[in-house]
Amino acid sequence: MEPGTEITFAPDTGLVFTQGQGLIARGTETDPIILTGEVKTAGSWAGIIFDSSAEANYLEHAVIEYGGSLTANNDPEAAGVKLTSDSIPVILNMANVTVRYSGNWGIWLTDSAQLPVFENNIITENDAPASVSSFGAHYLDSESDYSGNDSDLVTVRSNIVESTLWSAINVPWLLTDTLIVSGDWELEPGCIIEMYEHASIYIAGDDSSMNAEGTAEAPILITGHEKTAGYWDSIVFDTTNNALNIFTHTTVEYGGDGDEQYDLGLIVAVSDSAGVSISVSDCVLRNSSSAGIFLGLYPSFNNNIETSNVFSDNAGGDLIIEE
Repeated sequence: MEPGTEITFAPDTGLVFTQGQGLIARGTETDPIILTGEVKTAGSWAGIIFDSSAEANYLEHAVIEYGGSLTANNDPEAAGVKLTSDSIPVILNMANVTVRYSGNWGIWLTDSAQLPVFENNIITENDAPASVSSFGAHYLDSESDYSGNDSDLVTVRSNIVESTLWSAINVPWLLTDTLIVSGDWELEPGCIIEMYEHASIYIAGDDSSMNAEGTAEAPILITGHEKTAGYWDSIVFDTTNNALNIFTHTTVEYGGDGDEQYDLGLIVAVSDSAGVSISVSDCVLRNSSSAGIFLGLYPSFNNNIETSNVFSDNAGGDLIIEE
């Protein structure tokens, strides 16, 4: 598509690119490409679907609006821009693109989605900005704008996260289920994570870590989607002697559900004789339905863990050290 191209889509029509097919739509700042609906209502047409398209797809300086029809393909996960696949990669480069007025998600990313370039995009005035797999959440950058939607949350379909950095985007991440950390997972200062009901984070083995090092100016927040003690479960460190297991200037709140074996606090460290290492300092731990921090047998932790953090309203005690 040449710069300045405008295409209007009748209701429930759309664009689909499958294996061996691709899209190069590179507008300019002065001549953007515009893909819009004939009917100017949210979700009037299907949007752009990349289905197992591993080509060099490009969307640059473009506006995609009024897509994400739920009826076009009877698709409950419809989006203005959707990357879907069974297991093979599906690839899109996306920069300076506005996705707005989608009837569902602004963008939707499958497990195998790859976005080598994703920068300076505006995802706004949709039902919700994005639904992404935990395999691909790291592609979303902090320079893009995800605000101004009916629900300003980027939903992460929780599964596995590998060695990646999650950016401090300008809306919270919402974890839907148990997130298994397989590698060194880092949260950028200022990052906000909301935990859905019974969601949890599980870090196991010496090759895995969770690093939540905020700053006084840009603290990290891990909270419940609903502000009720015990709404979500726990952050569990299980036999991981990894020096990157560090929490600083981070608030953890409204978890500690206590229904499962390891849900004994907001932050839990458990191990066999191999040990587990964790450092928690300058943090706030509050509103747990169990403990603030629970340290099982064989823990290695910073000596001032009790005095260097702020604890409040933890039903099972602030710091429990098993003996």
